[in-house]
Amino acid sequence: MVIDFFNGIFGVALTAKARYYLAKLFMVGALALGFPAIVTAADNTLTPEEIADGWILLFDGETTNGWHTLGQPDNDVFKAWTVSNGSLKFKKTSNVHPYFWICCQRNRRAGGGNIATNNRKFSNFHVKVDWKLNDNTNSGLIMFADEEYYKRHRAPWKPFVYGGLESQIVDEDVGVNSINKALTGDLYDFVRVPEDIDKKLNPPGQWNTTEVVVTSTRFVNVILNGQTVIQAADLNDFKDRLKIPSSIMLQDHGQEIEFKNIKIKPM
Repeated sequence: MVIDFFNGIFGVALTAKARYYLAKLFMVGALALGFPAIVTAADNTLTPEEIADGWILLFDGETTNGWHTLGQPDNDVFKAWTVSNGSLKFKKTSNVHPYFWICCQRNRRAGGGNIATNNRKFSNFHVKVDWKLNDNTNSGLIMFADEEYYKRHRAPWKPFVYGGLESQIVDEDVGVNSINKALTGDLYDFVRVPEDIDKKLNPPGQWNTTEVVVTSTRFVNVILNGQTVIQAADLNDFKDRLKIPSSIMLQDHGQEIEFKNIKIKPM
């Protein structure tokens, strides 16, 4: 990739802004020489077209600015999440099985209670994130969870099962099934990806992309790696379980997960 080439030439990890302008310079040079434009946007940046279209970057690739841990002060996110090589990363903190994480809530350092929460709130949107998990990881992209409810009750499962919408992200080789709508791409506990869809997922250790589109009429599309896997799911049947507007959240279950290119377009 062009950006990796630049990093190799300079021998250091370039900042998001430097990567963006180097990529633009390369593209201009390629066009001047008659080559087709093959450079995509640098990680954690917006193209001029995206800016004009109303996209907002939620993660700058260098800091955790704009994020906090669910129910905690703004700077608390630093205790669990770090920025490494342009990714917002949660390091594995426990050997707990990914589906037995609730026990860890009594000790937040053990994992499972460090939900990265964006400071801004949204109602109707198109959100897009790149993610990479390790073996046995369970995570998710959470929307419409009630943070104030969480602060009042401290019941770790309720904001997500009974008060939010989660696009599931999970290593499907750990033996889970679709009974509880808990496979990658499922809207956890709401809607599962139809069984006749052959999901195009990359394995643990490689990057994938999740997109969720929520319309003003509360219909939801889920897109995995460019493939629509859930179309026009009706959230109106679950409106009592959603807090709107609310923040975009990144879930941890105590296993390693990282995110980049976190962007949103309000609609």
